[in-house]
Amino acid sequence: SSGINAEYGGMLTPFYSFLCDLINYSTLLGLLLYVSLTVPNDLVLSDDETSSLNSYQILRSNADIGKTEIILWLCVLSRFMLEVYQFCMKGPKKYFSNFWNHVDVLICVLLIIACAIRFWNTTAAVEIARMESLVIKTLVEDFKTSTMTSIYIYSVTQVFVFFRLMNFLDVMSGIGPLQLAVKRMLSDVAKLMVLLVIILLGFVCAVHSVANCYRHVKNTTDFEQFSTFDKALVSMTWTLFDIYSYDAITRDHMITYWIILVLVLLYSVIGAIIILNTLIAMLNNTYVEIQSNEDTEWKYSRCRLFSEYKKGIPWIFPFSLIIAPVNIV
Repeated sequence: SSGINAEYGGMLTPFYSFLCDLINYSTLLGLLLYVSLTVPNDLVLSDDETSSLNSYQILRSNADIGKTEIILWLCVLSRFMLEVYQFCMKGPKKYFSNFWNHVDVLICVLLIIACAIRFWNTTAAVEIARMESLVIKTLVEDFKTSTMTSIYIYSVTQVFVFFRLMNFLDVMSGIGPLQLAVKRMLSDVAKLMVLLVIILLGFVCAVHSVANCYRHVKNTTDFEQFSTFDKALVSMTWTLFDIYSYDAITRDHMITYWIILVLVLLYSVIGAIIILNTLIAMLNNTYVEIQSNEDTEWKYSRCRLFSEYKKGIPWIFPFSLIIAPVNIV
């Protein structure tokens, strides 16, 4: 550490490291957005033609990786090495004690998987293009699926990168306290969600079992909304938001009708009235606590944020590709 400090001097200040990390994540997000929006437009994934020519076009489009996506791969590699550097500097216990480092690891894992899929498509497409036309046609669907999977992973990762950028807003006096309140509220929501999920699963299993038994015994298509577990789960979830229609419950068999109706109503009372109103009360209490001690809470949160950069990230992409491995070693 002393050697690094001697080499970089004032560049290892927490604020400088904070700016570097912000620029790195902004760059990653910009590249990710660009690739996610432009790559699908360059791919030939049409099912209109079945000729070998169309198959060759699909493979060629998979094998063609643009310069921007290559830069994204390098940025992902840079992000990974910076996380390894932080892990080595702080140690496993301190590194994983920070929630945002878990988000960083998740982002790196998702992007590495997406990049690996795209790289495999690139190398495999070149080899397969040399095979017989019939073989190519059978592999086209696999290529289309893997390509779409990588783009989907890119797209989902954008959510986590945007979420990660929220952490940098803690330094702002106007947004910082509000964001701190939101973080505390999310903790309250997570606690209540555990109870709500347990209650939801219990009622879903009960309703699905009753409806499924009636459908098989009577050989009917009634209670379609509860015919499978996933349909029952969706129907019971919408009940919380008063979107579910009770008229959809058939009255052809009154015993079954009343059992399902009572289960749905009981779930609505426990879930919508008790659990959700308890959640609202908890969120209100959390917000009042933060507001009563807003300035102190925000300054403490900001100090904790800058303390995470004490042994910082003094390298901006693409320079981190060279400097980070040297310092890790």
